[in-house]
Amino acid sequence: YLLLADSALSRRDYPAAEQSLTAATQINPNLTRLVRLQLRYAFDHGNALDALDKTEKLVKSGALSDYEAQQYQEWAYRRLLALANDQRGLKACLKRIPETLQNGELCAAIADKYQHLGLYTQAVKWVDRHYPQNRQEELLEPFSQSVQLMDEKDQRKAIDMADAWLKDKPDDASLLRCLGQLAYSKELWGKAQGYLEASIAINPTLP
Repeated sequence: YLLLADSALSRRDYPAAEQSLTAATQINPNLTRLVRLQLRYAFDHGNALDALDKTEKLVKSGALSDYEAQQYQEWAYRRLLALANDQRGLKACLKRIPETLQNGELCAAIADKYQHLGLYTQAVKWVDRHYPQNRQEELLEPFSQSVQLMDEKDQRKAIDMADAWLKDKPDDASLLRCLGQLAYSKELWGKAQGYLEASIAINPTLP
């Protein structure tokens, strides 16, 4: 059954693969090779929760390297993020994602999700929480997009907040450019010129 499932997965014959995997599971559900094939099946089907479950089993049995586990887990969490279609769904998704990933590899993706769901205040708060610590340039785009869609008062607060981030790293060219663009959008010509000129002086190659 495992050979049949492997062959079916290679052919992308998923009904046959599922049938063979089910038959193998009824005989011995704990076989490492079976769990690997189930993980492959879950990955091909975009089933993030099942992929996380099978990854955890393989890690516990020592059958998956740390690198492989991290790759599958990151894929699964990104998939869950993509499927979240409202604030409630995103909140449930974030409860599953380990803090290390929230602070690291998935930090910008989470900010993007807040912004794309129209949760602009939450997006700005997320970036304020993380950008001063990790300085991930990718956080600045959802921050800027969110700020421009907030009301006048909140926009000015957000610009002042981002300006405060410069205190710890005044040579942050990407942040200076972001602030310059935001100031320009608010017709704060003097501030915009100052930020943009400072950004260009530090890194003239920024797009």
